[in-house]
Amino acid sequence: MIAYLEGTIIAHSDTGIVVQVGSVGYDVMSSRLKDRAVGEFVSLYTALHVGGDNQPILLGFGSLEERSIYWRLIKVPGVGPKTALRIVESASLDSLKRAIVEGDYTFFTRVKGLGKKNAQKIILELKNILVDSVGGGSPRNQVLYDALHSLKFTSQEIDHAVSKLDLTNLSDDQAIKLILQSMGK
Repeated sequence: MIAYLEGTIIAHSDTGIVVQVGSVGYDVMSSRLKDRAVGEFVSLYTALHVGGDNQPILLGFGSLEERSIYWRLIKVPGVGPKTALRIVESASLDSLKRAIVEGDYTFFTRVKGLGKKNAQKIILELKNILVDSVGGGSPRNQVLYDALHSLKFTSQEIDHAVSKLDLTNLSDDQAIKLILQSMGK
């Protein structure tokens, strides 16, 4: 996987820029990068996606956090790589996270190709993951949610289980086991 590139912009493409790294040129998709000048040096975090047509696309991000949000967005049913990229590029990360945490689905419906239903799915799936980064959550909740998300539980399922339990004075491992028991797993 190509995770990071440093190089010089040698051209603009229909979808972004071509970055020369050594003697290789990478076509990187990003509307934010289209404004950068040919000859400019760039450092990019990237995500490689292979679509249903078996055509690979390389997406470019300005930070690891942008790329992390992108990976979380494409896990939401109904959100593909191009839509996730448009979401990440639509506003600052703080505004994006705040919209998720506050449940502002209209923020997302302004993004081309994203309707109310998918906007609500994004909020539902990502709200508890992002609470800690905006404020209001605890590092412990982040650990629990990350662990349970990795087991393919949705935020809604986790919220429902956690709301019924008293997890005080339990280690993270004990809390996860108790949550899984309450979910019948």
